[in-house]
Amino acid sequence: MSNLNYTTEDGNDGTMYPETIPPILLRSS
Repeated sequence: MSNLNYTTEDGNDGTMYPETIPPILLRSS
């Protein structure tokens, strides 16, 4: 469940993306 750590940081963006996508891609979007 470590993948939820970065998804919760991004908040809404984290929930929109699958857990397979690293936080780096979430920040660049």
